[in-house]
Amino acid sequence: MKPFFIAMSILLSQTLFAQENIERIEKIAKEVSDIQYTANNLSYQSENTSYTISFAKSSFIVYLNNLTASQSYYSQAASKDTLFLIEDIPLHRVSSIGLNVIGNLEVYILNFPSNLITVNQFYNGKPAGSNKQDFVYLFSHVNKFEDQFVKLGLLINLAKEEKNVLAKGKANKIYSEVHNYLNTAKTIEQRLETAKKMIAADVGIYQNLFKDVASSFEQQLAHYSKTASEYRILKSRIDTELKTAATSYTKYNSYLIIDTMTTAFLKKYSRDDFRNNEYGTITNINIDASYRYKWNKEFAQKYDQVKAYDQLKVMLAEREAHRQRMIAKTYSGGALIRTFMLTFGGISTMMGTYGMLDKEESAFSKPTSKVMLTAGASTVVTSLLWSGIVKGRISNANKKYQRTQAEIKKRERELETLLDKRSEKKNGTPVIHENK
Repeated sequence: MKPFFIAMSILLSQTLFAQENIERIEKIAKEVSDIQYTANNLSYQSENTSYTISFAKSSFIVYLNNLTASQSYYSQAASKDTLFLIEDIPLHRVSSIGLNVIGNLEVYILNFPSNLITVNQFYNGKPAGSNKQDFVYLFSHVNKFEDQFVKLGLLINLAKEEKNVLAKGKANKIYSEVHNYLNTAKTIEQRLETAKKMIAADVGIYQNLFKDVASSFEQQLAHYSKTASEYRILKSRIDTELKTAATSYTKYNSYLIIDTMTTAFLKKYSRDDFRNNEYGTITNINIDASYRYKWNKEFAQKYDQVKAYDQLKVMLAEREAHRQRMIAKTYSGGALIRTFMLTFGGISTMMGTYGMLDKEESAFSKPTSKVMLTAGASTVVTSLLWSGIVKGRISNANKKYQRTQAEIKKRERELETLLDKRSEKKNGTPVIHENK
């Protein structure tokens, strides 16, 4: 009886194991379909044509009675709407998983033996025939790459277990190894090292993919090394030109050389060609060089105008000081003397006039009155002439000041923002190097 109980126990455990796998397959198939929907309405380019891919809510279905699947998706280009419908996909016969990235679209390639898969196509809702192929596409948004990648692999390996293609429990082991790989290896070097370890281990359908991944990482590291080397060479040339440009505004062509070099560099490479922020550094240098070239060149071309403007500013300050001195003199001792002379001359003139008109000479004698009249009149005239000269000099100083001020405003309109750029700094250095 004992062997009977052992056999029953084994049969029961296998039945329970199979039931658990079926339940997991059902759950994971739903998750794979939900993740595929994250790619809904994403666009991609193929042979210069733009396509938009879309899905129904449940576009990927697994039939639990025989563990086959169906996949459907729409691909739209211009006025052409194509439905791809694939049925009876034998999951347990997937030989490997491939991966392709198109923008934000992750494309998973399930590879099968030759001509095992039948694809039915419908153009704008009408049947358009079918064809045989050895692969099936599944999709996800790039942000869902890790989730879809491991769940898809687990689903296929569970189906292989159910069909006795894969040893029982192997699916979980492979899932754990791949999941750890995706969640622990961060840098390219770490991912490359771990991918090589995965190749050395038995990861079934992932084997070829990890070979491709390792090869891709090696190529990527080699590419990064090459572009980093070109960046260092370019940066050295830029630094040399910057030292030249900083010596004088007349060396503005050094900025043009930098602009030309960096523009060519940015056309040749993209941000993805660099591991660090080399591309961003060159972009900033390119913008800065173009800006500095413009203003140093304009400063060189208008140097005489700028220097004339500077001289006018000096002249304006001098004329303002002269004008203020002239104005101050109207309140100085000279002004008091002129007032005294005017007062004294007026009194003397009045008294002399009175004496000259007095027939009895009761106040002053005629000679005295004449002297007083002459002296008074002379003093008044002298005072008035002196005051006139002072006012004339002040008026002249005002006119010169105003003419200089008007000329400065005219120069400012002609030079516009160039004058502001003389004091502007970018990245801690002057935009215009005024030194010759």
